Amino acid sequence: MNPVPVEKKAGAYVCAGTVVEEGECVISVAKVQGTGHYDKIVKMIEESEKLKSNTEARAYHLADSLVPYSLGRCGADLPLDAKCRKRHSRS
Repeated sequence: MNPVPVEKKAGAYVCAGTVVEEGECVISVAKVQGTGHYDKIVKMIEESEKLKSNTEARAYHLADSLVPYSLGRCGADLPLDAKCRKRHSRS
């Protein structure tokens, strides 16, 4: 796909990668890198990923700390469960 030539006049906006075929072009920078809408969106996504990672790490830590208590409770309930099964199997 070949680029399509577009005539620009004084005061018109140009994008990065603009090619001048004839003459010269004086460009005035309106926004520096990191201040455009796209840059702000990228920064916001990166920050949300960091926040999510921190929240996920806390959730995993909490889940890991609860596992021993859950297994202990399960082990404590096994004898009671066995008694209930014996009682119900007789009737």
